[in-house]
Amino acid sequence: MASTRRRGAHASAAPDTTSTGTAPAAAGSAGATGSAGATAAARAGAPQAGAPRAGRARAGAARAGGFRARLSPLRMVIAVLVLGFATVVVTGGLWSSPSAEPTVQQFLLDWQQRSYAAAAALTTGNPAEVTSELANAYSKLGAAAFYLNMGPIKQSGGIATARFTASVDLGQDGAPWMYTGDFSLRRAGPGWKIVWSPTVINPGLGPGLQLAVISTTHRRQPILDADGQPLQVWSTAYVVGVRPGPRLKDPRATAAGLGRVTGIEPSEILAWIRAAPRDRFQELVTYRPSDYRKVARQLMKVPGLIRKKTRVRLFDSTAPAVVGTVDAEASPALRNAGIAYRPGATIGRSGLQSRYQNYLTGTPSTQVVAETASGHSSLLSLLPGNIEPVIQGLYEDPQHTLWVATYDGLWHLKLDAGGSPASSPEPIKQFLRTELLAIEPDDRGNLWLASTNALIRYNPATGETLTFGRDQGSPISGYYSYGHTRSTDGRLWFGGGQGVVGFQPQYLRPNVRPPAVVMDSVTAYRDGSPIRMNLTPGEKLDLSYRDTISIFDVAATDYGSPRANTYSYRLLGLQSEWTPPSNVHQITFTNLDPGRYRLEVRAANNWGTWSIAPATMDIAVMPPWWRTWWAYTLYFLIVIGSAIGYVYSLKRKIERERQVSASLREANEIKANFVEKLQTQVAAATKELRETLQGVNLKNAELEVAQKRATEGEQVKSQFLAHMSHELRTPLTGILGFTKLLGSTTMSSEQKD
Repeated sequence: MASTRRRGAHASAAPDTTSTGTAPAAAGSAGATGSAGATAAARAGAPQAGAPRAGRARAGAARAGGFRARLSPLRMVIAVLVLGFATVVVTGGLWSSPSAEPTVQQFLLDWQQRSYAAAAALTTGNPAEVTSELANAYSKLGAAAFYLNMGPIKQSGGIATARFTASVDLGQDGAPWMYTGDFSLRRAGPGWKIVWSPTVINPGLGPGLQLAVISTTHRRQPILDADGQPLQVWSTAYVVGVRPGPRLKDPRATAAGLGRVTGIEPSEILAWIRAAPRDRFQELVTYRPSDYRKVARQLMKVPGLIRKKTRVRLFDSTAPAVVGTVDAEASPALRNAGIAYRPGATIGRSGLQSRYQNYLTGTPSTQVVAETASGHSSLLSLLPGNIEPVIQGLYEDPQHTLWVATYDGLWHLKLDAGGSPASSPEPIKQFLRTELLAIEPDDRGNLWLASTNALIRYNPATGETLTFGRDQGSPISGYYSYGHTRSTDGRLWFGGGQGVVGFQPQYLRPNVRPPAVVMDSVTAYRDGSPIRMNLTPGEKLDLSYRDTISIFDVAATDYGSPRANTYSYRLLGLQSEWTPPSNVHQITFTNLDPGRYRLEVRAANNWGTWSIAPATMDIAVMPPWWRTWWAYTLYFLIVIGSAIGYVYSLKRKIERERQVSASLREANEIKANFVEKLQTQVAAATKELRETLQGVNLKNAELEVAQKRATEGEQVKSQFLAHMSHELRTPLTGILGFTKLLGSTTMSSEQKD
């Protein structure tokens, strides 16, 4: 259309310079073109009157036909430029799509202001589902606040992509979690819609995933003596916590119960429980033994709470007057000092512990993960915190990985060819909260790590570990950070407080004989009184619902180092996952629901060799009488009887209602007849009264007529008497006058006659 108009305008404006000889030759091919050009010129407003104008149009058309047949390079370039300009105008210029920026800006603003329904309306997803996903996006993180900033937007036709940055305050007294996200948009009518998927919230999310946070409070740093050795000593402590997941039936009740015991705000405890990954033990409070004994009975009544006995280098020291004392999470001193509750938080009460509180604690490290419903997670971000771990050992392997041993575990980072860090330090999960003092490699690529009480062999390729300490035959314990080396024959040497130990790593022979597990007895606390029962393999154990606490004694048949044997168990019917290994040979369950369970226990010897098959024990917790089968049968019969009674009473009610309805119907009929009869009588009386009134009215009319006639007769009579009296008064007056005149006049007799 545009090119046709251009040719018509050209034809109307062209001078009449066509020669006679050339016109016939072009006439055959230019006739139609001239006609179209003339029509286009007419549409463009060119004059159409007169033959000369038409002739010029046809001549111009002939020239236009020649132009199409013989395009010059200059005209070709001009045509290409015009076509390109028209394409740009049509596709991205005057008729371009509206900007997606207002939609992106409004979506991020609604999301940040927690107007989740309004934000969901701007997406292609189901509004209710998107609203729920946005509202719950940061809920498990315990986020105190979050901020969203719009980034660059790329738009092409009906498709656009937008980028934004998010800053989430995790409330962990550390740096906020910051990440960059992006999402796609597409045209929807006159506006834009965000193409919804969980990756809009965070690129690491997908279907079935949710955000969770793992906060690790760094182990309180030790106070060292002049030789670099900790002044704190290992002592017993009790850790209480939970394992979020199906086994934790009511997290709110657990938080409320623990809050009553500790004085910690239940909402703060609940936030940490909800933020913890599923099926992973979440430490909540640590007690020194004297404090634990005061609240042990109260803690047993808290549903879903797990109690563990452990050893920590925290509460006791060799110089308490100088080092001072430390309190843990349940201490009121933490809240009085304005320190927010978090698992692992400690506060120095006196001495150096109080003086260097901030240096010794620092801020926690935080991992943000994407978690599945089954508890599997993938790391999205690591916020390391600001504590500076005490570095005890360094080693660079042939792959230019630098291994760092600290009082807070093992770290590694990549180095470039020049020896400068090429990545951020990352912790090795197996050694979190483990005090490591030295690193020595062996000839097979393993790393031997000296801890405070054992040597640990770590395989960086597979992640496998092997502990070599007192329980495995080491003659010493308590190693030094500066007393280690490897001799030319491959022997490793480590020094400690009791001397020096040297060995060939390849000649160590671990105990690979798997131990068997024996369940010896169970102690049940029934109504507060302990009842001990011996266990026989293959027989079922019956417990009562009144057995609030059940403690099983187990043992491993490995006597190389009995105290180093570790145990793991699971109670099918309550939990399907194995518990982490522990050297505690007692298994405690509290408040088991009535039902059938199977306890499976496995053991590992001092070298970590596990039993081939676990020991099993079938357990039946007998329900109270009101939850037995015959009680439920009775309940069923009561329900059935109640239903029958209800149906019978309902039938009687329906019958009574039917009788009442019949009585009402009869009463209505009587009423209707009475009303009809009454209406008839009223109608007759009304008719009679109407007739009487008509007679009275007729009599009244006759009386009125008679009264009118009487009045008229009276008036005629009065008029007649008045007229007659007038008529008589005149002559009588004359007579009386003449009589008086005659009486007063002297007359002659003649006159008298």
